Parts: sequence; C-alpha cells; structure tokens
Amino acid sequence: MTEQINTNRGTSSPEKKENYTNIFVYGSLRKGMGLNAVLTTSKLLGTVKTLPKYTMYDLGAFPCIDKNGTTSITGDVYRVDDDTLSQLDMIEGVPNLYYRDEIETEDIYVDNTGVLYAYYWASNDDVLAKDFIVESGNWLEHRGLVTYELDDVEVDYAYDDRGRVVSREVTISKEVINE
Repeated sequence: MTEQINTNRGTSSPEKKENYTNIFVYGSLRKGMGLNAVLTTSKLLGTVKTLPKYTMYDLGAFPCIDKNGTTSITGDVYRVDDDTLSQLDMIEGVPNLYYRDEIETEDIYVDNTGVLYAYYWASNDDVLAKDFIVESGNWLEHRGLVTYELDDVEVDYAYDDRGRVVSREVTISKEVINE
C-alpha cells in the first residue's frame, strides 16, 4: 500500500497564490495611452501626484523620471500581478533603460504593504538635458491630452468581482467648465 502525502499544507486543492505589486505609471502606460493595454488585467487604484522630489524628461515618444528634482509627477497607480510585472519590466527595458524602485506620493492608494514602485531612467548619459524637462510633471498635459489640473477632475470607477473596470464616471469641476 502506498501512502499519499498532502503537500498542500491544509488545503484540499493547490491554489496559485498571486503576488501583487503596486506600480506608479506616468507616461505611455497611463490610462488612455498606447501601452495601457498591458494593464487591462490590473486594478487601477487611482491617479496621484508624487512628492516634489523628481524630474520628468521628454525623450520624444515617451518620458522618463529621475530622483533628482523638485517636481511632483502625476501618474496612475495600478496593482499588477507577477506576470504583468514581468511584461512591464520587458517593455521598460529593465535594467538597461529603466530600473524599478520605490516612489513617494502625496496620497498613497496602496494596500497594507504601503510600498509603491515606479520606473526610473537608468542611464547617466547626457540625454537628460535641461531643455527636455517637463515642468508640469504631467505627461498627458505636456502632450496636449489634458488641459486641466488633477484637483479639478473626479473619476469614479466601478469594478467587477475580478477587479476589472466595468464603467467610469468623470466629473469636471464647474469652475473649469465655465472658464
């Protein structure tokens, strides 16, 4: 007789435990931008600004940020699974073009880990010239896709039971509409 050993540590069936990472995206991965489709299975937690400790640069088709500066960067926070995180690392060219590290925001929309990550420019070359600084720290605004401040807009999202966005309601303050 063969004895079967339960290696599931008290569960009757093995379940894949998902690990999640909170990612701050500020450029071509933001909602409405070309690469955002990679994040369709991820949960959007909100749009936030960083503390004024960073600098954003316009590299042409996409931006980059570095940790030396005095600008607040506007971006979206997503909760991503390990597979999506691997895809993001590949898209961002980690570790050659960008590296992933913690970032500090004014309002933190994260779970109990309290940790939020972003992608920073990994090169020390002269590409990051002062002529290419995005003063507003908002890539969408810089590209002419947004003409209002973050505080003027309220976006409410409805999610299904799997955390996917099923509807959204956008409210722009009356002061902006009347200008």
